[in-house]
Amino acid sequence: MQVLNEVLLGLLIILIVVNAYACWRVCVGDNYERGQKTMQCAIIWLSPFLGAALCLYLLRDHDSKRRRLDNQDGALLDDSLLDADNAGGDYLARAESDHQ
Repeated sequence: MQVLNEVLLGLLIILIVVNAYACWRVCVGDNYERGQKTMQCAIIWLSPFLGAALCLYLLRDHDSKRRRLDNQDGALLDDSLLDADNAGGDYLARAESDHQ
């Protein structure tokens, strides 16, 4: 009986750590609006392992798509090139001068 209690305690600790990590990843990301983040955290805690796994999978999928878009043609997207000052089309010249 003592071994069973220790196993259950270990599973509970793992559950709490995985859920807390998944909830933290959802909350610190800028992928969702506040209401969506609330619902994601509710899913994580109401369906413990499955909810956390699903949310982490969706975040990973979104992050990999973002990395692919940012890293097209081997160059990282520089957000400063998208501001209003560069609306005239001189963003390529500025990008080349910034990288030299």
